[in-house]
Amino acid sequence: MLVEDSGSWRAGKRGRPSTLTEQQLRRLDRLVRGRESQEHGFAQYRWSVVLVRDLIEREFGVRYESIPNVRRILREIGLFPGYGWRRIMFRRAHDSWERDGRPVPW
Repeated sequence: MLVEDSGSWRAGKRGRPSTLTEQQLRRLDRLVRGRESQEHGFAQYRWSVVLVRDLIEREFGVRYESIPNVRRILREIGLFPGYGWRRIMFRRAHDSWERDGRPVPW
């Protein structure tokens, strides 16, 4: 009887490989990390998965229909949206408000 390691399937990547090359993934990281979405012409202040999908289409000409695929790409480059992004964006907004002399709402 052949016994396989039950966690071995998790070690490798599953699914279809990314359409973006390693160079494009590095560029996407530079475009998004530490920047506001408004710097790229979007109306919203905070990044969302949909905005990143639109940025990928604009910059690289690749259209992702599936939001989970964009999340997977963000996870691969260490930018999965969630608590980390909120904390960074709130801190940037807080610093901006203090710099402008406006009262900080929180």
